[in-house]
Amino acid sequence: MPGYAEYLTALADPNSPDRDELLRHRSEHFDPGRVDLVAIALAVDELSRKWAPKSRRKTSAKH
Repeated sequence: MPGYAEYLTALADPNSPDRDELLRHRSEHFDPGRVDLVAIALAVDELSRKWAPKSRRKTSAKH
């Protein structure tokens, strides 16, 4: 993921012009080496519920 790789590069470089801004917006518990599979699964489940097709109301056909 190009944006994420650039993000990590900027955080790792103390001379990066974007570093201070990026540090302000990250979680204080951020660890790029840690993947929270439970949090990812919960987020995907929530999105799939939001994006699930809605059932359509049946309408009577009038001729």
